[in-house]
Amino acid sequence: MDLEAIWHDHKPFILQLGAGALVLAVGATWRGSMTAEAATLARANASLQSDLLDDLARLEGAEGLEKGRAQALGERLEPAVRGALAWRLGDGFALPAGERAAQLYYAGKAAEAAKAVATHAARWNAQVPTTAAGLGLPSEPEDARVPEALAQADLASRAVIALLDAGVRVVTKVEPLEARYEPVTPPGEGARFLRAVPVRLAFAGDTGQVAAALARFQVQGAFLEVLSCRVVRAERAGGPPLEVTLEVQALGFVAEAPASAVVGEAGQASGRRRPRFTRER
Repeated sequence: MDLEAIWHDHKPFILQLGAGALVLAVGATWRGSMTAEAATLARANASLQSDLLDDLARLEGAEGLEKGRAQALGERLEPAVRGALAWRLGDGFALPAGERAAQLYYAGKAAEAAKAVATHAARWNAQVPTTAAGLGLPSEPEDARVPEALAQADLASRAVIALLDAGVRVVTKVEPLEARYEPVTPPGEGARFLRAVPVRLAFAGDTGQVAAALARFQVQGAFLEVLSCRVVRAERAGGPPLEVTLEVQALGFVAEAPASAVVGEAGQASGRRRPRFTRER
């Protein structure tokens, strides 16, 4: 018999039963002064009551211990999980505090991101978008959304470079999608929202390059959540055998969400969904 399971399921009833047993034991003891049979019954009840109270104390102590362990584990584990899954922005892609020319700052970093892609692509003679517009980056984001646009620029640049390092030589489309925000419960230091910044990538390659690209997206500091991966056979012969559409997103913690941003409820996925992989002939 699983006593602990019974305790969790019927705790109020058992406590009431224990109190009733105690009253019965006292009454039986009083009557035991009148007859030996009642005394025997009283001693038996008292013994059972003692055992029951011991069991209740043990279970309550175990319950408190488990709660303490769970709380301690959560306090230690949650920061580690956040650190492992959070996207760490590249140097300069976080808007400096007090920056007055936010859009001008962003324009410079968007051009820097595009240049990094162009330089990397030239090493491999790869066909990829090499301008800020080609990377799908916003041209004039409102000031409140400049931090988000900087994250998009960093993500688009590093994602394309990761594809190149995985052996991909043809990237046909880079499409940053709308960022979403979810309140963090409870808030952490300097973090009130989880920000999800998605991007859709279309490229040509083979199965080995797809696997290598996915592996490069699963490293600490540059972790990307894979939302979907659609693979079809290429229509033209002579080139890479597969055409791939990959949707991934970077997760990060921020202090504020722009007023015009999409904000989900705490505990909801805010656009995060079960990964979807499809392959078509």
